Amino acid sequence: RVALASELSIHGSPWPRSMLDHEHAFERGAGRPPRPHQTRCIRAVCAALSQDCAGHTPSNYLVQHATGSGKSLTIAALAHALTCMTDSRGNKFSLVLVVSDRSVLDDQLSATLERFLANHESAPRTERAESCKHLSRVIEEAQASISGTSTRVVVTTFQKTAVDRPDDGAEEEEEPVEAAAQSEVDEEEEEEEGTPAEEISPGKRRRLENGGGPCCEPRVAILADEAHRSHGRGMTVALHDLLCGCAAQPRNTCYVSFTATPSD
Repeated sequence: RVALASELSIHGSPWPRSMLDHEHAFERGAGRPPRPHQTRCIRAVCAALSQDCAGHTPSNYLVQHATGSGKSLTIAALAHALTCMTDSRGNKFSLVLVVSDRSVLDDQLSATLERFLANHESAPRTERAESCKHLSRVIEEAQASISGTSTRVVVTTFQKTAVDRPDDGAEEEEEPVEAAAQSEVDEEEEEEEGTPAEEISPGKRRRLENGGGPCCEPRVAILADEAHRSHGRGMTVALHDLLCGCAAQPRNTCYVSFTATPSD
């Protein structure tokens, strides 16, 4: 199920009072006070993520955030909040992956996150995936951490998750994201029957073994910008393949997708 941020209740949340001061954290990171809709969004999503770990399936969320209303800062503030968060089952976030579909958005989000997190002394630094191989390595390192005591914040583009390049060359910006990911979908469907499973790492194996039931391991949050034009089935399969080596969404992974396109 995908829940809208406006549907989420922040009342009765077990969130510690010190962590509810999102306005202060936002102002420190951004250098200005947040707008009311930014505060409501961050608090609502965090409250939901603190509780959804008790369910038996992953939860995903859609945030309708108008263009020009500070969406990049909202994403930065949410990423920072997740680095400080512990859910109701004691799980922390080992990885916050911020993805977009354009190099100009990648530059903008990376710069915004770097400035925001730099203003919080205890916050982790922002990492930027330089290639598909680099992104895969960062994800595996983050998920290999059983303790989940520290959070890695990584900014990348959808294309780096969908295209398997033989080298570390520049990404192909003009290729549609869904087209880039389609080969991954075709390969997944061809291998569903009769293909021996390849050896997977311990981190990915834990993702598969914990496929259902309450979440009891370090978590992964995918903050997707402009999700309405980029995040389809092919892209989802490619992301899940990076995270756990199969098409199904890992239990410890949640999506918070941002879009400026309103729904009826």
